[in-house]
Amino acid sequence: MVSKRPLIGSSVKNKKELGSPSQIFGPKTWEGSPSQIFGLMYYVYAIQSEKNKIVYIGYTNDLRRRLKLHNSGKIFSTKPYRPFILIYCEVYRNKEDALEREKFLKSGWGKNYIKRTLKHYFSVQKLGRAGSQNTV
Repeated sequence: MVSKRPLIGSSVKNKKELGSPSQIFGPKTWEGSPSQIFGLMYYVYAIQSEKNKIVYIGYTNDLRRRLKLHNSGKIFSTKPYRPFILIYCEVYRNKEDALEREKFLKSGWGKNYIKRTLKHYFSVQKLGRAGSQNTV
């Protein structure tokens, strides 16, 4: 059965009647960390060494802390390749989903996915174009 009710906002003739986005959705900024606002989140990320351009894939529930650990040399596997920059990130609500995605991105198919997804980033970096902060 098709509903006869009009779409929300369809009866509004003047957009000013709706109010501003901040009146509808609330303030633009929130206080607190993302985990305080949205609950515990899991991150699958790709970082690239500024030293030799290798890409490292990882998983964490605190991305800022993890990036600081990589750059301070406290992660054994990445210590010789510091400093790192974050080049890619995905966010998950479920830990198992994040771990499966990390496993995929570390596979050959996953590495190819990262290369295809970030093809413009890598092409600018490879060519060393001026004006880019990611130049070689």
